[in-house]
This record gives sequence, C-alpha cells and structure tokens, in this order.
Amino acid sequence: MLSPKLPESEWDLLLEEIAKTCNTETASERVKKILPNLDQVEIKSRWGILTPLKQLIGSGYRPPLGELPPIKNLFKTLSMGGLLDAEELRDVLVLLDLTRSNHQFCRDFKAKCEILQKFASGLFPIPKMIIELEKAIDSDGKIKDDASKNLKAIRAQKRHLATRIQNKIKSLLHDQEIEQYLQDDFFTVRNDKYVIPMRLDGHGRIKGNVIDTSGSGQTLFLEPREIAESNQKLQDLESEERLEVLKILRDLSSKLSGHVDELSSNYETIIEFDFFTAQAKVFSDLGCNEPEISEARCIDLIDSFHPILKMSSIAPVTNCVALEPHQSCLVISGPNAGGKTVVLKTIAFCHLMAKSGFLIPAAEDSKIFLFDQVLFELGDGQSLTQSLSSFSSHLYGLKPILESASVNDLVLIDEIAIGTEPNVGAAIGQATLENLTSKKIITVVTTHFEKLKILAIENKNMRNASMEYSRANYSATYRLILDVPGQSYGLELAQKIGIPQSIIDRAQVLSGQNTSELDKVIAEVLKIKQTALNESKALKEEKLEAEKQKNRWEHEVNLLQETRKKAAEKIKVRFEQQFLNKLDEIDEAKKEIKKSGNQQTAQ
Repeated sequence: MLSPKLPESEWDLLLEEIAKTCNTETASERVKKILPNLDQVEIKSRWGILTPLKQLIGSGYRPPLGELPPIKNLFKTLSMGGLLDAEELRDVLVLLDLTRSNHQFCRDFKAKCEILQKFASGLFPIPKMIIELEKAIDSDGKIKDDASKNLKAIRAQKRHLATRIQNKIKSLLHDQEIEQYLQDDFFTVRNDKYVIPMRLDGHGRIKGNVIDTSGSGQTLFLEPREIAESNQKLQDLESEERLEVLKILRDLSSKLSGHVDELSSNYETIIEFDFFTAQAKVFSDLGCNEPEISEARCIDLIDSFHPILKMSSIAPVTNCVALEPHQSCLVISGPNAGGKTVVLKTIAFCHLMAKSGFLIPAAEDSKIFLFDQVLFELGDGQSLTQSLSSFSSHLYGLKPILESASVNDLVLIDEIAIGTEPNVGAAIGQATLENLTSKKIITVVTTHFEKLKILAIENKNMRNASMEYSRANYSATYRLILDVPGQSYGLELAQKIGIPQSIIDRAQVLSGQNTSELDKVIAEVLKIKQTALNESKALKEEKLEAEKQKNRWEHEVNLLQETRKKAAEKIKVRFEQQFLNKLDEIDEAKKEIKKSGNQQTAQ
C-alpha cells in the first residue's frame, strides 16, 4: 500500500519508463495499473519469468515484438459470424505476423531461456491464414487487386475506362463552345462522376447533366453528354467492385472465425510477452536482481540504489542497508544533502518493487520481507491553504502511521519531528521510536537529533547508521556506514556554499565552545574506523601478494613435476627401446646358432 506521502511521482516515473518500453498499447496500459499488492506466490511466479528474460536480454537477445493495436473486440465479432473490414483484417494480419516471428524466436532460443517455452505454447501462427491475408490485404489496410481474379479484372476495366473518360473530358475543356463558360481549366469528380466546373451563365448552353453546385451557387458541376454513358458504366463497375470486395471480406472473415480461440490466445500471449519483456529490458538496464524472500521480518539490502537516479543517467552510489535479527529500528544521521532521504526512498522502492513482482535495485543476495504496508512520512509538507506549518503537517502525517502501523508493516520517516524547538522535537522523536520499537515494527528514520543517536546506541533493538562525509574535499560521498552515528557538518556545508568567512569563523568559535561529547566520540570512532579500513586494505593487499606468491610457487612446482614426469617418460621409452633391441639381437643369435647346428648335422 502506498502511504499518502510516498513520493508517488517517482513511482510513476518508474512505471512510465517500463510502459514506454512496451511495444503494444495494451501492455503499456497494463503496466501503468500495476500496484504493489501481490502475494508471495504471484511474486515468485513473475520473478520466474523476469529473471531468465532479463538474462536473455542482457546477453543481447530480444524478442521481435512490435506495435499491435487493441483488437480483442474483433474476436467477439468473428465468433458471432460478423464481418471484418479491410483495416481490421490488416490488424489481424499484424497479429499473425508477430505470432509467427515470436513463435520462431521462442523455438530458436528456448535452450538459452527455458521460460520461452511458456510463451511458445500460447502462440499459433496459422500459416495458411497468413498467406491468404497477405495476398488480399496491403499494409495500409486496403484490398489488393490480387485478392481475387474477378476483382483484378474489374479494377483493370475501371482504370481503362477512367483513362478514356479523362482523355475525352480534356478534349472538351479546349472546345471553343465550352471553353468560354468554364469556371476553370480542370475537371473533377462529384458524386462518383467526372464533371467540369462551369459558370452559372453557361447553364443550358452546354448539353449535359448538372451533378452538383458549389457552396456559393456560382459554379455548376456539369456532366457533359459525351461522357455520360461512360460515367454510368464506371459507376456500374464500382458497384461490382464493392460487391466483390464484400465477398472477399466475407470469405476471409468466415475463415478466421474458425480460428478465434487461436487468435485470442495469440493476442493475450503477445501482450503478456510484451508486458514482461519491457520489464526485463528496464531491469536489465538498471541492474536489478531477484532477491531472496525472507520468512522473518527484516531489512537486508546489499548494494542497493535508487532506480530513478540511474534512469536519470546519474551513477548512484550503492549501499548495504541492514538490521540485525534482534533489531527493529535503524536511525540514519549525517550531513544535510548527504543522501539520507535517498537511502530512505531506496528502501521504499526495493520493497514496493518486490511487492509489484519487479526485480529490485539491489544485489541478488539481498533479502526481502513482504511487508503488508510501506508507510512513508517525508516530513516536508507545509500547507499554506490549510494554515499548517511544516511541523504540523509532519504530525498529521505521523498520526495515521502511529494509529494503524502493525508488526508486519514497514515505517519510513524522514527527518522525524523536525520543525519545532529542538528539545521538544527530539522528545517527540524519541517517544515515537520507543513506541514503534516496543511494538517490534520495523522502522527506519533519518534525523539530526543527538538524543536519537544516543538512543540508538543505548537501545539494543536499534541500530545507528550515518552518511559518510569527506572532510578532504568537503563533500558527501553518499555512502552509508552502519553502526556509527553521523555528524551534520553544517559549518563545512556553509563554507562550501559560500557563506561569508567571518560568519563561518564566528560560528566555529561558538560551536567549538559547545561541541558535544557525542560529536567527539563520533569523530574518534570515524578516525578509528578509517584506521581499521586502511589496515584492512593493507592486509588485503598483503594477502593478495601472498596469494600471488603462493600461486607462482605452485605453478613452478607443478612445472617442475611435469618436467620430471616428461623426462622420466623419455628415459623409460629409451630403455624400453634398448631392451626391445637386445631381445631382437638375442632372437637373431638364436636363429644363427640353430642354423649352424643344422648344417653340422647334415655333414
């Protein structure tokens, strides 16, 4: 469920991005109606389609989907024996063409993506109907001459007769008796007859029939007597053409009526294929993944990011956002414009996208619990029309959350209780968090209140986190650091913005006199954390070098053993050959001795 204060415009941007990626209007409209209200079975079913499709598209393969008008009502017409016009038959042909190409695609790539078999099973190309429709209907939704032999003959006669009429009427336009009464030197067609425009004073002076008049009544459109018979013959041919076209439409519609079930299945399958392919394309581009669904309530997002930033061609910083199993509240602090709200919205998007059956903007080893509701309070809703301050508006936003939030809901509050006297705001914020934590409701808040940072240190069910700030270049890094409360770095931000140095210096003196013990502790913790990170980095580099040395020695040992093995093989082969040679020599000697003995016996 979307809270009234959820950034719905951003949610709509995501849906719009997917909708405009669709090829068909029907799939696009279906995307715009998606709500984050699916159950676990439906979600896993959609992930089972989206994940393999995303992998296929990421490998450079995309189904040959194209535009398809909403034609579902045509199937009802066909099932009732109704007649489709030429444009409607063209739309059916478009459906069958898409069916044929996508059925082939599914067959060609099912080894790479098994889910394609699901779509292939709902596609029935009906090649015979494709051939007949292609023969009869052109791409503009007009009946081709070759739709039937009779139609081709009729249209040939029409063209021949029209040429004769035009040649005759051109000659009449230059007849001196007629020319003086002409309104202009051209001919036209009125009421399906070739006519010439004549001035009103020429009425009765030229033999023929007045077919029509201009709006002003000053021009008469005359059918000259010389072409009247040919005009009538042309009208007769047009009547024959209409009857032949009607016969062709009736024949094609009748044949299609026997395939209504297949056509309906093709249409629904193409729309569904488009619906999921568009999502898979967007999620592939964004780098979204399928997380694990947790049976236990949790927040465990690995390398998560706000999808709208990436859609806007901004490279988002990825963050790990997590609570330990025994914790239910995450308190995020840190500098202004440091990314706290973005992290909050990222959490909301990940969970709402999951509830919509979408892949989420986080690593695949992330875990998602399917909360009943995501209740979001931004805290920036000052209302002039209702005479509400930003603080009053914030309280009105908190009220329904505190009244309705249950243990299976996710509560996200930005800048909790800000906008009033700091001690009062901090007290309201603390009371709110204590209330939600006592109910074990998973809650994430952002704050500058020192009291709430301390609360998160003291309360074992809560966890601190902060947005990193680089003092080296006085800018936010937008990285979330878990288990460390953050500092506001207000003076640094003021200096970066360009506040006069005299004010910065005076503020530095004043703040220096009141630097809190917590700020000192935070600074020391960050210093220790940075030292630990540096040492960890050095250890990783040493470990990496040791691994390289180990791999190098192992390679050399393996090489030596291989060399020894090859040498031993060579020696073995050489000695075996020498042994075989000796055996051959012994055999030869035996033969010689035997031969010599035989000779002595003979003597």
